[in-house]
Amino acid sequence: MADVKISGLPAGTVAGASLMPAVTSGTTHQATVQAATTAGLKALNINVGNSVISLNTPVQAGVNFQVYGTMTGSTAANCILASAIVQSDVTGNARMFMAFPQTAAQNFTVTQLTNFYSGLAAKGAGSTITTHIGFLAESTMNQATNNYGFYGNLASASGSWNVYCGGSAANYMAGNLRIGTTTQVIGGISVFDVVGGRSTFTDNAAPYSIGLKYNAAGVLVYAGATAAGDFQVSTAAGGSLFTVSQTAGSVGNVTLSGNSMRILASSTPTSAATAGNAGEIRWDSGYIYVCTTTGAAGAAIWKRAALTQV
Repeated sequence: MADVKISGLPAGTVAGASLMPAVTSGTTHQATVQAATTAGLKALNINVGNSVISLNTPVQAGVNFQVYGTMTGSTAANCILASAIVQSDVTGNARMFMAFPQTAAQNFTVTQLTNFYSGLAAKGAGSTITTHIGFLAESTMNQATNNYGFYGNLASASGSWNVYCGGSAANYMAGNLRIGTTTQVIGGISVFDVVGGRSTFTDNAAPYSIGLKYNAAGVLVYAGATAAGDFQVSTAAGGSLFTVSQTAGSVGNVTLSGNSMRILASSTPTSAATAGNAGEIRWDSGYIYVCTTTGAAGAAIWKRAALTQV
């Protein structure tokens, strides 16, 4: 068969490109496009029957499209580069890559269907990889009105997650984290915002948890509260419900910017009948009580000071 000119081949190889005669193998037809010079396109194998395309390598079983070769010629090399120019008639979605897998109408199960997969086939002996990134949204992707490094649009449903990190490695975010809102709640200074629901933090090693939310006034409150300032920390294991530990250089364990502190419930302890922890404070209409020695009922020591009207 005579040589056939094929547009799109590298300069200097078009005239030498040849289309090999088709080879029949059952219902599969194969054609190979080869460049005459080694500097050009080495091989393009097209399997029409199975819709298989292979560049620079024989087709492997279970692969519909494969690119293989050496990445060289520049300090920054690309195995595949998609750099199409979007024309003025494209006014809807312009997608550089689209994956829409389908399954055959047969009785079978696919244990995992992955639209995009990233990994590392092999690391050659002696080579060093400083940083390996599975997916990178570069900082230059900022020219649109809205720019999303990753956008998940899955609706809430059992077994559905917009973001799921199943590995045990740490997760890092340099920017603010907002849940239920796209704007910062408090004057542009908060780094963690939750709006429209509660935020619960639980330590699985012990039954301690704290549930928080912002109320309509933008105040952080207990998740079950409706009034501003109703903040609660609870534990099912007993002990201190709220602990503040002093660190080196701090002025005091607790600092209040207001001019009052309120203990809602009154209580009248006695050394004979009330357990206590040293430093614990209680009150009633006539006295303020301070526990000076920790112990059970009969062992704890409570002291009191009389209150006079001012």
